[in-house]
Amino acid sequence: MITVEITDSLNRPLNNLQTRTIDMFGNTIIPLNKKLDFLPNHYVIADDSNVKFLSTSALSVVFIVTDSVKSKNYNFVINTDDCKCHINKIDGPNKIIF
Repeated sequence: MITVEITDSLNRPLNNLQTRTIDMFGNTIIPLNKKLDFLPNHYVIADDSNVKFLSTSALSVVFIVTDSVKSKNYNFVINTDDCKCHINKIDGPNKIIF
């Protein structure tokens, strides 16, 4: 599972964020859960349920975060392992200050 922590500039949690992940071909990547209840401020970019859409080659994706005022895009690079069992993050932030 690939996650990212999202807070404001004072490290406070943000409520009512909408997120989505799209690949460089415009396809939406839908994880099983978009937010993790047991990890506050953590949002899921992609998870192992998405391996069927990936290969071992790097794939650029855009993680879009939106609230009631603004929308920002964050770039990530992901792929899957050789057996297509697990998803991997190659590049991208661990934390986003939104």
